[in-house]
Amino acid sequence: MRNSWVFNGFPLSTESILHKSVTWARYYTESCVLKEHVSPGTALTPHAHWERLDEGWVCLNTDGGVSSSTGYGSVGGIFRTHDGSWLLGFNKSVGVTQPLQSELWAIFYGLQIARDNGFDHLLIQTDCLEAVNRLNAPYAGSDVNALVRAIVRMRNTGWVTVVRWIPRIENKLADAMAKLDATYDLALFAAAPMPLLPYLVSVVSV
Repeated sequence: MRNSWVFNGFPLSTESILHKSVTWARYYTESCVLKEHVSPGTALTPHAHWERLDEGWVCLNTDGGVSSSTGYGSVGGIFRTHDGSWLLGFNKSVGVTQPLQSELWAIFYGLQIARDNGFDHLLIQTDCLEAVNRLNAPYAGSDVNALVRAIVRMRNTGWVTVVRWIPRIENKLADAMAKLDATYDLALFAAAPMPLLPYLVSVVSV
C-alpha cells in the first residue's frame, strides 16, 4: 500500500492487496515447480489445452507480431471466462514497430478493453517472456520503456491483474487473432470469427 501511494499516487484497498498477494503467491509457487522439472534450455511443449480458472476470473491471451518484410506489426487478444467460454476478441494494426513493442501493445489494448468491460480479476497470458519479465519486475513503474510504464499504471488502478508466460503452442488462438485482417481501427469480436474456430476447439478441454 505504501509503495502504491509513493510511486503511483494512491493507496490500494486492503481487499485488493489480499487478492494480489494470494494470486502472486500461487503463480510464484507454480513457476518454482515448473523450474524444478525443466532444465535450462529445454523447450516447453506441454499439451495445448484450457485450464480452468477460479470463478470470477477472466483470462486474456495476447500476441503481437511484426512482418519481417514490411516491419509493420499487428496485435490481437482473446478474452475468455473462467471455464474457457468466449467473451471477446480484438485485433489492431500498430504500424512500423519492434517485436517487443507489438507484444506490449497487445497487452496495453487488452487492459483498456478489460477495464471498459469491468473485468476486475484478469489473468493475462503471453508467450513473450521478455514482456512478462519487464512487467513483473519490482521497478517496472520506472522502466525505460514508456509502454511498460503505461501498462503498470493501468494495472495499479484498483483491480487484480496477473501477467503470466505460456508456451507459444498454447497461444495459437491469440496468434491467429493478431493475424486476422487487422486494420488501424481497433476491431472487437463478440463471437469467434470462423477462421479461429478450429483453434478454439483444439485448446479447450472439458
